[in-house]
Amino acid sequence: MVEPEFSEFQFAYGVTRELHTGSSPFKIVEWPRFPTQNTEGNIGIDVGFFENTNPIFLQFKRPRKLIHGNAREEREHNYKTPYYRFKTRTSDNTNNPKQHELLARVAKHYDHTYYMAPKFVSWSDYYRYASSENLNYNSVFISCEDAPTPYDDNKHYICYRRDSRVAYFFSGEKQEMRCFKDVEDVYGRETEAYESFVELYHEFEDVRRSVFEYLTEQDVQTESTYDVGQNKPPQEYTTEERLEWGQQQQRFFFSTMGASLEFVEQGD
Repeated sequence: MVEPEFSEFQFAYGVTRELHTGSSPFKIVEWPRFPTQNTEGNIGIDVGFFENTNPIFLQFKRPRKLIHGNAREEREHNYKTPYYRFKTRTSDNTNNPKQHELLARVAKHYDHTYYMAPKFVSWSDYYRYASSENLNYNSVFISCEDAPTPYDDNKHYICYRRDSRVAYFFSGEKQEMRCFKDVEDVYGRETEAYESFVELYHEFEDVRRSVFEYLTEQDVQTESTYDVGQNKPPQEYTTEERLEWGQQQQRFFFSTMGASLEFVEQGD
């Protein structure tokens, strides 16, 4: 086992500085928001960025590197070394959740909630990546949307490899968590979701206009009922407004046509 040669604060400082003031095309101009100690205890995050309609919340972790074949995850789950590992704790008391459960709760409302951890442990690598503004390209973003939340008061481990798209939560069993390989990968996820929503929004606007051509004047007056974004363009909808918009379309089609609307993901 190789211990990290830098502190969690050192990593957090370098990453936040790079995201806010770096030369990367993916930097975030908005000032980062650091919760107070009490607030962090209530929401579980280290820093939040609110520049986009969909904010990004990060919890920084400092891993150890496992390099020998006698590691627990390899013995019990055939998860081959080398890999990186950090621990987290859960609670058996829903009224007193620990950080892991808090992050999972935040992720239910804000899908860009991540554990962020480096893909290196040495000081020389930290210095090299920080000096070249490449910390974010050498760190993983592990989605807390997928975070298992076992009901126990134990410590658990999250493991990942340098180039893996999947991290694993080990808690008696091996459970997958999505892993984004760098900050560009995270932004690609948001861009894809954004473009899909805008396309769907405009398609439904065309369908709704066609439906209203056959409705009475009284029905037409109810169209504003289904406007979620208060005349905002779809590009500015938050994640919650996107979800609300989808629910409103379902209500619209049911009330006007007696039809049940389902969203189906089309394969290749």
